[in-house]
Amino acid sequence: MELEVKNKTITLNGKVVNNLDRFVLDLVKILEKYTDYVIVSGYVAIFFGRSRATEDIDIIIKKSDMKSFLEEVTANGYWIINTPDIDHAIELLDDNERIRISKDGQMVPNVEIKYPEDESDSFSLKNKIKINFDGNYLFFSPLEIQIAYKLKLGQGGNQKDIEDAVHLFKVFKGKIDTKKLKDFIEDLSVHSIAKKYFGEIYDQV
Repeated sequence: MELEVKNKTITLNGKVVNNLDRFVLDLVKILEKYTDYVIVSGYVAIFFGRSRATEDIDIIIKKSDMKSFLEEVTANGYWIINTPDIDHAIELLDDNERIRISKDGQMVPNVEIKYPEDESDSFSLKNKIKINFDGNYLFFSPLEIQIAYKLKLGQGGNQKDIEDAVHLFKVFKGKIDTKKLKDFIEDLSVHSIAKKYFGEIYDQV
């Protein structure tokens, strides 16, 4: 898999599109008709070759009128896991809860959709990057904040999140903005753990 990083776009050549990717692509093609979105967390690392399973894909969306989206998605082979009632699902989103959507009769994989909860979420949505591959595209959070945020999650003892961060750092070594990465590391107070795994970025002059 070859990577080309240019401005806020990453182009992949040789990406093998699997069933999980197709599930995400099919759903966001409906979602993007109604609102802006950005994909964050574990699926980002998996998409770029990290070998692990995931049950959910985390998506942050711009606050919008979601009724039309939920009506279309539930009419096209999907169901809302939290509730069968669309109005209730909208209430959950408005209350800063997350809703989960999967194929009819299935629990996994599912997408977990939420509105921005903090500055990191808002930044990721506003500064999303476009991923082009195999004639398709998706929008991901900037890699620098993705790596730093994964370290923050891993700081609580979840090795899976640390391994996600390390994987992304290795895949995009020499292609990410190390100054931005260090800034996010400081903002999220993960300096100590970052030095343990990414000490080389602090050795650069």
